[in-house]
Amino acid sequence: MSDVFVVTEHLQGVVTETSFELIALARSLVAQTGGQVEAGLVGSDVSGLASELGGADKVTVVDDPAFENFSPDGHAAVFGSLIEGSSIVVVPYTSMGMDVASALANSSGKPLVSFCSSVSADDGLGATCQLYAGKIEAEVVVDGDEAIFAVMAGSGFADERSEEHTSELQSH
Repeated sequence: MSDVFVVTEHLQGVVTETSFELIALARSLVAQTGGQVEAGLVGSDVSGLASELGGADKVTVVDDPAFENFSPDGHAAVFGSLIEGSSIVVVPYTSMGMDVASALANSSGKPLVSFCSSVSADDGLGATCQLYAGKIEAEVVVDGDEAIFAVMAGSGFADERSEEHTSELQSH
């Protein structure tokens, strides 16, 4: 049983579309692994955004004025504490996401797989990754059962804004 943690992003008081796509991806992964979808939301005045992440089983909010502006080291430290216990971590492949993803890989010892257009846990962990601006697709197989996947926006995962699912909300 493997939990999947989603690093969410928000800009100007709005949760990014990629965050919803990653929650949908995480839901498909836990269907394969039997775990739970956990999401983290870090920022200032973000508590109200947590209710939008209903596709996650658990949402942890770190609402602190110190995170009003993105800080790679600060956000990575917080997310580093939040991913403990999750075997699979999905991060938006954005400038902010890559700053966090590389730091999380370094601090956690989990391998980082980037440029992902799909991720699977069916028969071990793996991903399809794009190289050379999408001219080449590589199938990546992860050695082990833990990894961080940096997933490109618009990779075809349904927008997950479930109103039927209720998340457990907690402040950190």
